[in-house]
Amino acid sequence: MDLSTYPVEKHNAEIRELWKLFWQGKAPRVPVVFGLNPRVLLLDPNRNPFPDVDFEAYFASPEVMLRVELAFDDWVRHNVLQDQELGLPAEGWHVWVDFQNVYEAAWLGCPIVYRKDQVPDTQPILHTPEDVKRFLSQGLPSPTQNLMGKALEFYDFFLTRKNEGFTYKGRPLGQIDPAALGSDGPFTLASSLLGPENACVFLKLYPDLMREFLTYLGEAIVTRIKALRRLVGWQPGPAIGLADDSIQLISTDDYVEFVMPTHRHFYDELGEPGQRRSMHLCGDATRHFPLIQQELGVTEFDTGFPVDFAWLREVLGEEVFIWGGPNVSLLLRGTPEAVREETRRILQSGVTRGRRFVLREGNNVSPGTPLENMEAMYWAGREYGSFERDRGN
Repeated sequence: MDLSTYPVEKHNAEIRELWKLFWQGKAPRVPVVFGLNPRVLLLDPNRNPFPDVDFEAYFASPEVMLRVELAFDDWVRHNVLQDQELGLPAEGWHVWVDFQNVYEAAWLGCPIVYRKDQVPDTQPILHTPEDVKRFLSQGLPSPTQNLMGKALEFYDFFLTRKNEGFTYKGRPLGQIDPAALGSDGPFTLASSLLGPENACVFLKLYPDLMREFLTYLGEAIVTRIKALRRLVGWQPGPAIGLADDSIQLISTDDYVEFVMPTHRHFYDELGEPGQRRSMHLCGDATRHFPLIQQELGVTEFDTGFPVDFAWLREVLGEEVFIWGGPNVSLLLRGTPEAVREETRRILQSGVTRGRRFVLREGNNVSPGTPLENMEAMYWAGREYGSFERDRGN
């Protein structure tokens, strides 16, 4: 679809009302959105407007990062049909300090690795129990050490450009988000520092050490976020979110014993009265969801793949918000017809009961994903995502 001929103003008015009604529990249909970030440009030679820019250059310069993010936001707004504002932004461009998923491991000293045609990664720095003990003996890390100091410099650069009156395509900078006010999760961070195999093996061979290590990481994360909140003048939003994708690697018993206490600490220390508690968990982690809901009070789950949506709605109940949908491999390699059918299947599984389901891909759109597949998902979401009648089995 050519969005240059799409009724953008009508669309934007409709989706503002849709989201307002959704959070009131009164929406007529499922909202449809896509998880996207600048990698869909930087890792796709057919869409990258900066062929000389890769992730290493993106991480090196705040000017480059700003330039890429503006091009990314502009591309999304004029090419991706979803229930978000389309066209030029009414309130300015949304930009953020974006060190992808390496920011926490790099903060604690892991070297960043830039591989061709891949997002940045980090290398483990702890390999033995003695390495972990030495690491713990150093005490809590500075909230602004290593990459965090650089992230603050980038944030200051963005703010300065906004205050100078910088514009792009005639629109100013709007919302600017700093880095690292959330977390990818204590066990995911442990997996980065140790390597995922060692992180799992050490739970069994050195349980006391791992309990101490994860407690340390949980406290370090909370201390960093509190400090950064003070530095940037953070104001609470409607929800507080946490991720920890690597818990898909462990049993629920091990999750309860080793990791859940760190998650509880995160929500209790950083949450505000009245905030929803949300959690993002990619991969095969839904076996943990009921306990996370019951024990931590999480009422919003952003899912990945695989997910049995009928089962998930049944065990979580109708008051819990669930985000999810067709897996990203299908969107990348499937046909529009296959995407449409999978979207229909999910929406008719019973997951829409309670009017608390948002249709999005599971999870984060891959570079090179055909726009026609995303449009097929969007229109199927509108066709089959009505909340007006019970679609449960």
